[in-house]
Amino acid sequence: RSLAAVTRFIAKNFFGAGGYAFGSSASGFLQFTSLGVLDYTSTYKIPLNKFVKLGVKMDSSNGCTFYADGQKVAYVAGASPCGLEPTSTLTFGCRINAGRVLSEGFNGLIKSLHIFNTGLSDIEMMNFHTLGKVSRDNLVGEWLVDDGGGSTAYNTSIQLNHATLSGTTWTNSRAVAIRQVVGANLVKNGDLSHIPVVNTPTTG
Repeated sequence: RSLAAVTRFIAKNFFGAGGYAFGSSASGFLQFTSLGVLDYTSTYKIPLNKFVKLGVKMDSSNGCTFYADGQKVAYVAGASPCGLEPTSTLTFGCRINAGRVLSEGFNGLIKSLHIFNTGLSDIEMMNFHTLGKVSRDNLVGEWLVDDGGGSTAYNTSIQLNHATLSGTTWTNSRAVAIRQVVGANLVKNGDLSHIPVVNTPTTG
């Protein structure tokens, strides 16, 4: 919808100190932030008014690889790891600033959120995008936000850390990937069809 300012899809920080945030830069480029350390701003500009599966992973060298619809789209080198506070708060569609106020809100739709405690390979990222399948062994957070209403986003991973929704509304616009058979394989052709299947929360 709009990416005219810094926005966050997901963040984990303690009132502005330490932690991380994943979202977009003020110019609409995909960005991962190690708060207080570095903005990893990619060269991938997020398209407006379409659903895109976005991902990021930090490697052992503290560099970040960015993904869009299963494809690696950028890499940004880094020098220091994220500093996480044990009591940091996980937020969707925004982050908590130093004044303990929700800020940098994302004005758009969030279909689902996934967190792994290990970096997925490029092949695993593609399989996750095209087939929706990946090993759940390292899945520590999965919020499908497909409940259709209410104030809770349920975590369907084994962690069961359910999220409380605040300042959101539900919409019935949901993206469905159009797939076709090519050489006996079911593949995605890159287009999206928006049909009213189930309500999805929007922030902003």
